[in-house]
Amino acid sequence: MTLPDLILPQATDNVIQSADIALVGGVAVSIPANMDSRPCDLVCIYWDNGRRAAKVIIDANLDFPVVFLIPDELTAIGQHTVWYDYLDNYENIVSSNLITVTIK
Repeated sequence: MTLPDLILPQATDNVIQSADIALVGGVAVSIPANMDSRPCDLVCIYWDNGRRAAKVIIDANLDFPVVFLIPDELTAIGQHTVWYDYLDNYENIVSSNLITVTIK
């Protein structure tokens, strides 16, 4: 299974201005719908090698896009990596592409 790339709505060419982060209190990360989603699947978001949040899918028609907010205290100026994992009911795990974002 190939996962869709995550979306960073505040980013332009993978650059986010710190003023935009301050407006919402963090970095918004949006996970698009996965066509293979089933109830009880788990989506986990990672920021700089640490898992930051997770969401259990209850209804794929209602739960997507899954939106996470990386708190502003984790968004220092510089480069950061972000990606997500998708764990299905059979404990198969797939990772998205890693995205490098620069905070200015």
